[in-house]
Amino acid sequence: MKVLLRESYENLGRTGDIVDVKPGFARNFLVPQGIAYPANPFYRKRFEAERESLLRVDAERRSRAEAVAERATGARVEFKVRVSERGQMFGAITNGNIADALHEQGVEIDRRKIVLPAPIKNLGEHSIVVRPHGDVEFNVLVQVIPESTPEALRELSIRELVEGVSEEELMEQAAAEAAAEAAANAEAAEETGAEAGESVEIVEMVEARADSEDEDASESEEEEKKD
Repeated sequence: MKVLLRESYENLGRTGDIVDVKPGFARNFLVPQGIAYPANPFYRKRFEAERESLLRVDAERRSRAEAVAERATGARVEFKVRVSERGQMFGAITNGNIADALHEQGVEIDRRKIVLPAPIKNLGEHSIVVRPHGDVEFNVLVQVIPESTPEALRELSIRELVEGVSEEELMEQAAAEAAAEAAANAEAAEETGAEAGESVEIVEMVEARADSEDEDASESEEEEKKD
């Protein structure tokens, strides 16, 4: 479906552009929000009558967006979250949470202008794009850290925390390590048993040789007495 943009909007285009979008997106959002008109002769004529004022409004919005971007450059927000013993966070960080955190720093931004395809569910640093105007954008660094550090969490490596390895994967890894250790112990036990068996055989041979020598000595003594 083709629509006529009444204002610059993200990656769609600038004020006055005719763009092709999905019908549902147009009917449910762009048109009801006043962002675009259906691209038919009636609304094209209406847009031409409004063009000058719409372009002036768009220029003002861009100016305000540039001011916000300048003030928010290098912005950093931090969230402390509850985590499991394996470092897996409970809940998620949404664009609304980020907008509220920026508000506390004096940066006013509509949550819908925060480009977050899916809520953040992993610990670590996340660079998030904020687009207050179709032609203006900046990045915000979102830091997600555990609110407490249980003993089990301290044992996790930095890679496990940053990459968000699941608890199931960690359990599988632990099981594999345990199995490998058990196999190594069994092999060592077999080698020890073999060595012990060899030692017994050697002792038996030495004892047998000693007995034989004792018997020979006894026989020699008896023969000497007979003589």
